[in-house]
Amino acid sequence: MTMIMAAPTIEIRLPTPQEQTSPPFINHIVHLVNEAYASTESNLYKPGKLRTNATEVQSWLETKTLYLAFTSDSEHPIGSVRTYKIDATVSDVGILTVHRDARVLGLGRKLVAHAEAVAVEGGARTTRLEMLVPKLEGMGEGKSYLNRWYRSLGYEEVGRVSIAEIVPQLVDCFEEEGEFLVMEKGLVG
Repeated sequence: MTMIMAAPTIEIRLPTPQEQTSPPFINHIVHLVNEAYASTESNLYKPGKLRTNATEVQSWLETKTLYLAFTSDSEHPIGSVRTYKIDATVSDVGILTVHRDARVLGLGRKLVAHAEAVAVEGGARTTRLEMLVPKLEGMGEGKSYLNRWYRSLGYEEVGRVSIAEIVPQLVDCFEEEGEFLVMEKGLVG
């Protein structure tokens, strides 16, 4: 007899007020984000520099822009996506992370779909994301995969901008010159 295991139930939600100020909870998210970004961006950062820190994560939690994914049996998030309005019709999608053990659940697609639904509810007609890539070299295997994956979700490249234009506070964190590949997707409301 073959046992079929049910996939865990996934809940995507904003943090509770208690989670927004809990140092262990915030540190878990810092680790989740830094680990996810290290797999595709570590070659771009100077030694010892990371994608985020507790202060930045806490601000995302308090401003209710970071949605978190949980399984029914976990008190710690296994994924995240940040979304906020850039202007009246465009919402940003970023800080997309999925814990390495949860990648088989299709969680990345669920998180992006959730961010797009939040954007539509807020009146956006377009979602935008920025993917950090080396300016002079090829994208590398990880970034090439992400580029294809975002395209499979309907995102198209619309341009490139410097790191200083998007996150000037991070310019000194990089070993080599990088830039952001900007991608957009039209939404149906």
